[in-house]
Amino acid sequence: MKIWCCLGFQEIWSGLSCEAVIGELAPGSTYMVRVAATNVAGISMFSEPTRAATSAAPPGPPTWSRKQQPASATAAALRWSPPTIDGGAPVQHYEVEVMDGETRRLAYQGEEPFCVVTNLLAATSHLFVVRAANVAGAGPWSAELPLTTAVAPPAAPSSHPSVEVTDDGVATFSWPPLDAAASYGLQLALVEQSPAEPQYKQEYSGAECNCQVKILKFIAEYLNIF
Repeated sequence: MKIWCCLGFQEIWSGLSCEAVIGELAPGSTYMVRVAATNVAGISMFSEPTRAATSAAPPGPPTWSRKQQPASATAAALRWSPPTIDGGAPVQHYEVEVMDGETRRLAYQGEEPFCVVTNLLAATSHLFVVRAANVAGAGPWSAELPLTTAVAPPAAPSSHPSVEVTDDGVATFSWPPLDAAASYGLQLALVEQSPAEPQYKQEYSGAECNCQVKILKFIAEYLNIF
């Protein structure tokens, strides 16, 4: 028995049986097969070629791009290369999963070989894997890609600072410490009679959770904001 491939017909089997199982064929490919019989007198003419097609197989794993953009506090932009082995059928879509500790979730499914994964935890190490799928199913996962998200800004204060004002116009402001805050800033705006937007002025910037502001206008009303 001979089979046609890119190098022409090649002999792949010889025996007494009237059937043969041929392995190690490329998935998703069509072959031409012909058969001849032999005896002590020699070999017969080959039969007319017949077509034999193999089913597609899942594709191989994609490869992460060597250069990835640094992750922000809550998102990461990822890129990868299509698999070198497509399994004999075009890639239909990709899937990306992200792992954060013991949690693993699907972060992307689509046709493009890139994506932006959102809703990540700030200042946390994450592992990403990607795989390709075709009509035969999903292939193996890629190697893990480690990325660490950036530190996020602290949350806004949930309440206004407390204030004590002396008769000589010195106001002492204080507030509870905030998680992940390296410093604080206090702004004041004098409340005018006109309905114009208040004009805030930076009065304090530092690491302490309290400050004093001197020479306030006597019996004046102020707005304060972090």
